[in-house]
Amino acid sequence: MFSNHFLLSLPLLVAVFATTAADDSKSCDLECPTNAPCRFGHADFSGRVNGGIESASHLDGMHCDCPMGWTGVMCNQKYETCSHQHGHECYNGGECILGLQDIFGNDQLFCDCSKADGYVGKFCETPFEQKCSSSKGKHMENHNQSQRDHAYCVNGAVCNPNFPETSSQPCFCGEGWEGLHCEFAKETVPECTLHCFNDGVCVLGPDGSNSSSKAAAKTNHPTDEQHMSCVCSSDFSGRFCEAPVEQCGNDDDDTSGNGHVCLNGGKCVTTSAQTSEGKVHSQHHCDCTMASNEKNDRFAGKYCEHEATSLCSDNDWNLFCTQGGSCKENPIEGCSCLNGTTGYKCEFILDGFDMDASSAIQDSSSNNNNNSNSSSRNTTGKDTASSDQNISSNDKNLCVNGNCLNGGHCVREKISLADGTEAIEEHCDCSKAFDQTYNYAGPYCQYKSTSLCFVQKENSVEETFCTNDGTCQKDGSCDCPTGWTGKYCQVKTKQEIGCANGHCLNGGHCVAETTFLADGTEAIEEHCDCSKAFDAISNYAGPY
Repeated sequence: MFSNHFLLSLPLLVAVFATTAADDSKSCDLECPTNAPCRFGHADFSGRVNGGIESASHLDGMHCDCPMGWTGVMCNQKYETCSHQHGHECYNGGECILGLQDIFGNDQLFCDCSKADGYVGKFCETPFEQKCSSSKGKHMENHNQSQRDHAYCVNGAVCNPNFPETSSQPCFCGEGWEGLHCEFAKETVPECTLHCFNDGVCVLGPDGSNSSSKAAAKTNHPTDEQHMSCVCSSDFSGRFCEAPVEQCGNDDDDTSGNGHVCLNGGKCVTTSAQTSEGKVHSQHHCDCTMASNEKNDRFAGKYCEHEATSLCSDNDWNLFCTQGGSCKENPIEGCSCLNGTTGYKCEFILDGFDMDASSAIQDSSSNNNNNSNSSSRNTTGKDTASSDQNISSNDKNLCVNGNCLNGGHCVREKISLADGTEAIEEHCDCSKAFDQTYNYAGPYCQYKSTSLCFVQKENSVEETFCTNDGTCQKDGSCDCPTGWTGKYCQVKTKQEIGCANGHCLNGGHCVAETTFLADGTEAIEEHCDCSKAFDAISNYAGPY
């Protein structure tokens, strides 16, 4: 005889079986990305940092099976793995920073969240929605870009009404939180140990310009070796907020609309001038004679914003050049300036010239032999160029039209042509083309890194990179997308070449030839063939 308990349970068992059978027949219909197939069950986020930033592991019992570099139920959270050993990842476009140490000397990992739009935190995981306003009732748009970037708080913190006029700390943090935006739980990040003067705040990550003028944004204050920098109040500038910023006239006096300030200890000078109508008005400019920083680096420029790049005399600290200019044989005569710059110290930029689109050209002698035409530079910065009568002056052009960008520099090498004559071959050496955020590669060092690759060696971690959305491989090489090749995916394949951006004019046509870069990889060199560039009236020649 069956017990009543068994008889009552039998229909329930059938119902459970029927429900399970119905679920088995259901299709997995989440709208997942192409390379992330839909799966039944819960996603496994155990490999993410401390359970990760994911708030759910399934939607109606389904999830997307994410490829490397993406996470979340729908694979919509991008991340970068800093270390498989330590399990540190950066989310939402944040980038890894290596080499940090805490106060006990332990290696730490950190994320630069400057590219993670709208997110901060140790893993760039904390979103923010609202920015602060200044105490004067003005929106932060009235301040420089760096101050606007820092003017927000998270985790229940309260905006500091005195930022940035008299305070460099934008937020008042609640219990248990710290950091510039109160984005870190206490004791979870490496200690920022830079000593910032004048109430400046030490922050981890790449340095942004922290001065009061857009002109100073051109001045790169290098970060500490441990990726630390100082955020200054509006009254100070410099790497350690050591240099007072002196307001020089009213904002309206500067036609650029940026306001006129004197940086790095420069002093404001006010003079009076009389117009043809007899009206007297004030003029303001900066006296940079005493402008310097804690390392006694000298500065010049309209705002005293350009640091000396060459010292021309051991006896007079005011004889120097800026922006890559070179000292003349007689330093009293000033500097020989690069294209786009002018002034006694090359401290001014010519109107209409974009310094961001051109870099200082440096002739390299390290890759040339004794017979090469080279330009070396002695310790005072004077040019000591040697001439070679066998090389025509037409060969002495600026390297690839002066377009070695982002810190790359020109390498000029003597080669022998098929007819026995000699010529100078020019290319850009990108080995030093990097900034605080990206590495660069390409014929003009124009392609920024889109992936950082870390290769574990026996006693160290080797870092390299890929450009143009190349994918890092285990050996540190790059798997390049269609249309790209080279060690860093920095070279266009022949099928993708568009000669000089399609600017061969008047019947000229593109010629693409294979050449070799300094790292041994092949590149496609482009130029316009003008042999058929003519019409019924004229013949044409020139680069295009």
